[in-house]
Amino acid sequence: MALPLHSSNMEPILSERIAAVLGGCRRQLKEISLAPPDIMEYRKDLIAAFGSEKEKSMLAQQLELERDYNILTQKQADLKGLSNKMKYAYVQGEIQRVSKKLKENTKNLGRLLKENPIVKANLAKIQCDATELIELLSTTIAELQQHGKYSLLEKKVSETLIRSSQRRAIISAETSEMVSEIKTLKDDITSERQSHSSAMSIMQSEISNLTEKLLAIRNGTCESTIMHRAGSSARKDSALLLFRQEESERRDEIAELQRLLEKETTAHEKICEFLMKKHSQLEIELASRNDNFSKILNEKRDEVYISTRERDDNLDILLTLERRWDKEQSAEKQRKEEEEREKQRVLALEAQKEKEHYASIMIQRKCKAYLKHKLKSKKKQTAKKKKGGKKGSKSKKK
Repeated sequence: MALPLHSSNMEPILSERIAAVLGGCRRQLKEISLAPPDIMEYRKDLIAAFGSEKEKSMLAQQLELERDYNILTQKQADLKGLSNKMKYAYVQGEIQRVSKKLKENTKNLGRLLKENPIVKANLAKIQCDATELIELLSTTIAELQQHGKYSLLEKKVSETLIRSSQRRAIISAETSEMVSEIKTLKDDITSERQSHSSAMSIMQSEISNLTEKLLAIRNGTCESTIMHRAGSSARKDSALLLFRQEESERRDEIAELQRLLEKETTAHEKICEFLMKKHSQLEIELASRNDNFSKILNEKRDEVYISTRERDDNLDILLTLERRWDKEQSAEKQRKEEEEREKQRVLALEAQKEKEHYASIMIQRKCKAYLKHKLKSKKKQTAKKKKGGKKGSKSKKK
C-alpha cells in the first residue's frame, strides 16, 4: 500500500491499513535482523575492498583448493566405473585431504573476516540501521494509530535524503580533487622530462664543443710539431707538455660532466619511478573509490526500484480494497434501503389494517345504534298502537 504524499490527518480506516502494512514490514525486518549476513558469500568483494595481504593469500589458497577439489571429484566420477581400485582409493584419499584443508582454510578465513575491523564495523552498522528502522516503524505505527499521520517518518526520510546528497557532494568533491591532483602530477612529470631533456641537450652540446676543441688542439699540435720538428725540440716538448696538461684538464672536465650526467640520470630515473608509483597508486585509489561509489549508487538505485515496486503493488492492493469497500458500502446501502422500504410497507399495511379495524368498529357501533334506534321506534309505535286501541274500546263502551 502506497503512503499519501503528505502526512495530513487521514481517515481512520486508511491509517489502520497503513499501520497494518507497516506492522508486517516490521515483523519481517525483525526476522531478517535476527539472522546475521553470510560473510563467506561475499568474501571476494570484501577481501578485494578491505582485505590484508594475509587474507588475500588465504583467499587465493581457498580458490586453488576449491579448484583441486572439483578436479579430484571429476576424476573420482571418471574412475567410478573402472576396475582400477587403487587409483580410485588414492583419489578418494586426496579428496578427503583437500576437503579437510578447505574446511580449515574456510574456517580461518571466516574468522579473519569477522575480526576485520572494517567488516565488523559494517556488520554493526547494518544491525544498528535495522534496529533504528524497526524503532522508526514502531513510532510511525503508533503515530498513525494515535494521530492519523506520519510526520516523524517524513522528517527521517528528508534527513536521509539530505545526508545522501551531502555524501554525493563530498564524493564528487574528493573525486575532482584527485583528478586535479593527477593532472598536476602529470604536468610535473612533463615539466621534469622537458627540463631533463633540455639539460641533457646542453650537456651534449658542451661535450661536442669540448671534443671539437680537443680535435682542433690535436690537429694544431700535430701540424706545429711537423712544421717545427726540425726547428726546436724544446719548443716541441713545451707545446707537447701544454697539450697534455690541457688534454688532462679536458678529460677531467669530461669525466666530471659524465659523472654529473650519470647522477642527473639516476636522480631523474628515481623521480620518474616515484612519480609513476604515485600515479599508479592514485589511479588505484580513484578506481576503488569509483567502484565503491558505483556500488553504493547501484544499491541505492536497487533500493529505490524495490521501494517503487512495493509502492505500486501496495497502491494496487489499496485500490482493490477501496473498490471492494465501495461495493460493500453500496450493497449495505441497498440492503438498508430495502429494509427501510419493507419497514415502511409493513407500517403502511399495519396502518391500513388499523384504519380498517377502526372503520369496522365504527360501522358496528353505528349499526348497533341504528338497530337500537329502530327498536326504540318500533317499541314506541307498538306502545302508541296499544294506547290507541284502549281509547277506542273505552269510547265504544261509553
